[in-house]
Amino acid sequence: MPYTRTVHDPVPRFQLGARVRFRLANQVVRGKIVEYRGPLAGGRPLYRVEVPFDTNYVKSYEIPEWELKPA
Repeated sequence: MPYTRTVHDPVPRFQLGARVRFRLANQVVRGKIVEYRGPLAGGRPLYRVEVPFDTNYVKSYEIPEWELKPA
């Protein structure tokens, strides 16, 4: 019988659409969570966050959960 590994996904700390802030270079930026990427790379939860820098320019980043704070 093969070994089956059970993975228990942790409950996400933030929900989709939540406003968050995080440090980017030497400034704190605010953005909106658009995707929960799940526990990747050793179990650390990742989120995709969109940050509007201008009215026509939005950039997305993948940020680990421990770097995010509620806005």
